[in-house]
Amino acid sequence: MYLADADAGTAYTQVDFRSPLALVVGGEAQGASPFAASLATDRVHIPLPGGMESLNAAIAGAILLFEVVRQRQV
Repeated sequence: MYLADADAGTAYTQVDFRSPLALVVGGEAQGASPFAASLATDRVHIPLPGGMESLNAAIAGAILLFEVVRQRQV
């Protein structure tokens, strides 16, 4: 189970998403709930250039899901 984290974890491009998984993406304001975060076995992040702080949750989720699908098509 992966938790998308703006500040920690492995860059999403370095993670093997080919196995069955669950992905938790929290809201922009408060992130994932403490309960959801406690279930995560790994954290992933999307590296952002410059001074960007974070992405909209929907955009972050779309990027991560695109990578999951991309890896599974190879």
